[in-house]
Amino acid sequence: MLLSLLSIIGIAVSVYGVITETIPLGIIFVIALAVFLYTLFSLLNKGMRLTELGIGIFVVSLLLLMYTVCYLFLGIDVKATLGL
Repeated sequence: MLLSLLSIIGIAVSVYGVITETIPLGIIFVIALAVFLYTLFSLLNKGMRLTELGIGIFVVSLLLLMYTVCYLFLGIDVKATLGL
């Protein structure tokens, strides 16, 4: 239960950091990776099922992970590519 609450807070902080560009992308990458792995292991666990909120957190963390990987490791500026 506590890890789920921390995942929600981590995703909220990461989305805020991407929008306002106040949090370094390295920190957002680590948070998104941790949340993504937590939800992935929860999904693969036979005794647990993800709710709609869990699926939403999974998708948002995957998008944040892809955004940070594109920017940090591949050198692709997604915001400039999309014209934002």
